[in-house]
Amino acid sequence: MSEKSGYRKTNTRRRRRRRKKRFWRKFIRFWRMFGRAVVYLYRAGGRVVIPVAALIVVFIAVGTMEQSEQMANVRKVTKKDTTITIRKDLVSDEVENYSDVIRKYADEYSIGEYTGLIKAIMMQESRGDGTDPMQASASFYNERYAGQTITDPDYSIRAGVRELAAALDAADVRGPDDIKGISLAVQGYNFGTGYIEWARKNYGGYSEENASTFSNMKAYENGWSSYGDPDYVEHVLRYYSYSYSISGGSSGKGGDTAGTSALS
Repeated sequence: MSEKSGYRKTNTRRRRRRRKKRFWRKFIRFWRMFGRAVVYLYRAGGRVVIPVAALIVVFIAVGTMEQSEQMANVRKVTKKDTTITIRKDLVSDEVENYSDVIRKYADEYSIGEYTGLIKAIMMQESRGDGTDPMQASASFYNERYAGQTITDPDYSIRAGVRELAAALDAADVRGPDDIKGISLAVQGYNFGTGYIEWARKNYGGYSEENASTFSNMKAYENGWSSYGDPDYVEHVLRYYSYSYSISGGSSGKGGDTAGTSALS
């Protein structure tokens, strides 16, 4: 959330390049194996076996690629009928230790169903360490320590939850499984809610590209080397979990209950 959080474009580009390289290595390896199998079957003289085997392999390959693409899209927009890997180790013990405080302020500001999101933000901001676990010192709602670093963890959580509640409201988030709306709200938590109005007006919502554009624009306006974290949504959602019905029913409440599904 702090404007001091640094962002290095070089690291992001390197990560993307590494992902592309991994994909193409797997792609080339698969077709090499496929070619060897075809040659082997051809030498064995199987006129019927070769086309059947080739067909089976193609079906498997297409299915695997489609599944990979679907799981990649899960990070952006998750539907209720999507199956996601269940994990229980998304946040640290230090963050979990604040569960009661988080729930208290989440209920107070009417976002009780977003405790999982609050924990994810805290995990990204501080892993639950320090006197300002929500990094809310720069928040509009930091009234007690205005212009200074918050030294009370309880107050930090209160200010952070108020900031998130305002962002969720400004982004018109429909529920804990509305990943599109949550992405907009979460980036607004990092940049300030002014980003939410700007992104909706100019782009219809959040995207990685417009987050980067906004960051560069604000850094230039203020004469800073960087502004916020343009990859904040990705960084937070890797820790985010919530309860929901796979069959298409209503979303569960709490985000930290048993059977929670996770975005990772």
